[in-house]
Amino acid sequence: MERDIRNNQWSDLIRPFRRNLWLIIIPFVSIVGTVALLTWMAQPIYESKAAVYIGSGDQLLFDAGQVAAQRYMVKNQIPILKSRRLAADVIRRFQNSACRDSLYILRIRQLPSRYPFFHKLIRIFNSNESEAEPPTFIELVEAFRDATFISEQLETNVIILLARSPSPTEAVYMVNTWVDAYLNYDQLLSQGDASENKRFLESKLRDVEKDLKESETRLMAFQKREQVVSLNSETEQLVAQLANFETQYNQAHTDLESIENQLVYLKDQLDDSRRNFVNDILKMSSPVLQQLQTQMAELVTEKAAYEAQLIGAGLDPEQDGRLAQMESRLNGIREKIIEETSNYMKSTRKSVDPVEHSETLVTQILQMETQQQSLKAKEQALKKVVDEYTEKLTRLPEKSLRLAQLERNVQVNREIYTMLRQKFEEAKIKATGLGGNIVVLDRGQPPLHPVYPRKKMNLALAVMLGLILGVGLAFARDYFEDYLWRSEDVESMQLKVIGAIPVLSEKIKSKKSKSHKMKHKLERVKAISPYLITRKSSQSVLPEAYRVIRTFIHYKMQNEKVNTLLVTSPGPGEGKSTTAANIAIASAQKGIQTLLVDCDLRKPVQDMLLNGISRPEGLVSYLSGEMDWKDIIRETPVRRLDIMAAGTPAKHASEMLSSKRMHRFIIETSKAYRIVIFDCPPVLPVTDAVVLSEHVKGVVLTLKIGKTTRHGTKLALNRLYGVQAPVWGAILTGVSEDAHYGYEAYYDSYDENVMKG
Repeated sequence: MERDIRNNQWSDLIRPFRRNLWLIIIPFVSIVGTVALLTWMAQPIYESKAAVYIGSGDQLLFDAGQVAAQRYMVKNQIPILKSRRLAADVIRRFQNSACRDSLYILRIRQLPSRYPFFHKLIRIFNSNESEAEPPTFIELVEAFRDATFISEQLETNVIILLARSPSPTEAVYMVNTWVDAYLNYDQLLSQGDASENKRFLESKLRDVEKDLKESETRLMAFQKREQVVSLNSETEQLVAQLANFETQYNQAHTDLESIENQLVYLKDQLDDSRRNFVNDILKMSSPVLQQLQTQMAELVTEKAAYEAQLIGAGLDPEQDGRLAQMESRLNGIREKIIEETSNYMKSTRKSVDPVEHSETLVTQILQMETQQQSLKAKEQALKKVVDEYTEKLTRLPEKSLRLAQLERNVQVNREIYTMLRQKFEEAKIKATGLGGNIVVLDRGQPPLHPVYPRKKMNLALAVMLGLILGVGLAFARDYFEDYLWRSEDVESMQLKVIGAIPVLSEKIKSKKSKSHKMKHKLERVKAISPYLITRKSSQSVLPEAYRVIRTFIHYKMQNEKVNTLLVTSPGPGEGKSTTAANIAIASAQKGIQTLLVDCDLRKPVQDMLLNGISRPEGLVSYLSGEMDWKDIIRETPVRRLDIMAAGTPAKHASEMLSSKRMHRFIIETSKAYRIVIFDCPPVLPVTDAVVLSEHVKGVVLTLKIGKTTRHGTKLALNRLYGVQAPVWGAILTGVSEDAHYGYEAYYDSYDENVMKG
């Protein structure tokens, strides 16, 4: 039993595939074929990549947040690399190169077509292709930007540049030319900025050097004149602290002057429209940006005051955790300000038409404006600290005060001179081009394989999608379809399956009748006659199937002491006439006197089927009172099987079948024969079977696999149950031979159990 259940489960699972194989194959072949064709026809695209390292490009002289600033600069390189200004420079290099005539990116000459047939078709349907105007310079710039990509490596200063082209050599040429243009642009920008910074530092260095010499001379003259060599330890500590803060103040002031000087230089490079655009951005600040700038100023002031407390207490500020947290918070606020400024600038660009070639200068100016605000806040905070310590010095005796002031000036000028000298040397190196922000780690190399189309992935996805779609359609059709396909579908309607009739594998040939009146009947007879069990060997599957049904019917009749059976179906063409004839033949072959009554008074077929003739006298003759039923019944070639033909077709068949005369006929024939089988019209088209089912003791429905619907079966059962018809069960017709084996084994065991009982 468990094995049968497992077999049924597998059969249920496989059935949608077998029934809807075409529904699986068509989407699968269509999708896979289409994707394969498009993939095969697609132009291969090759990708070459280069890697560049972004070095330190800080504009601050003494900024402690160099790591954060470095991260900002790496992010700022991406809009520079994707800018139209740089793309325009690359396109000019392409146009001036010796290989310009073979570059696909310039669209001067298309690469040789891989598919000349399709190319000719395109030319036929697009006659204007050869007359198309050459692309404009702006279109070439946009084409290059579309063909290039940037990949930022997280937590590193490395940026990957990628270029794509139908030619592998052109992809390499594109990415390397892009790198060269970027290096040249960075060098020009850095050198111009560094040269201006170098001149500023050189001027400041001369002034500080002069101040240092003068302060040293005054100190030595004072010590010699007043015979004072040094201060006491407390005063020396106060002077050292004041010198430290004053040095920081001067550093901040110098940084601020440097920023202002560079801003003037950068703004001078902008035209009037772009300069006005920058001024508008600086004036119209968003509320979020204003709040961040206020927070930055407050935090810078707090940090400077706290650092002064640490130094006053004799502690090392570099070892203090709170000071490090303040620095981290300050870097975070700077990063948010830069990000908010960038977003605000992008939103403002919708109403302002900026000059494209100066796009990076605007970004740099706006960032330096943020640094300028931070330095102003730092300068003001340090100025307060310096004023406080200066106030403390004024409380010293006059001689000690004068000596302390002179020593403070010497220390401050010396430290500033040392730092300015160091920065001046760095600026000299940068201005002469020996230093730079960009280092090329890897240049582009010829790719071995195209990145598009991805043939294996495309075909794999197409196969997967085709199978999913095909299988989904097959199961959906099987789920939503209303036809009956298995015995479980019938039993789900509380209808017992008492037999299954297999469909014949051989082909049935039929010829059209010359007589128009007999045409339909002869075609029905020729279609049904091959299914009569008298035409088959007794060992074949078809007779065995009807013997199983006969066993059930005889067992039912013996138990209930009845012998009349009505065979019908929900609709036409579902095998009820063939089933009625074969049940009658199977009963007669067992030695039981059987009568087959053709109650289909509209389309009779049994007389022609069994005797080969169509007689005018029949059941209609008896019901109309013309003849006695005993005079109408005829024998058939099958021993012990008699037939009552329908006779001449009647117009009022339902009234005749529901008459008292028909009721008397059923009673009398049930006494004369051991089994009386009535072949009735379908239930749904007419009411003949319904009215006749009230007078018989058993009703069997024939349901054809793949044709009879659940809805039709339920409707037929409702009509029969409405008159309290004794429905015994259903016989399935049109069952495939493979599926029938399961029914046959089941009913063989059922037959044995019945006989034993």
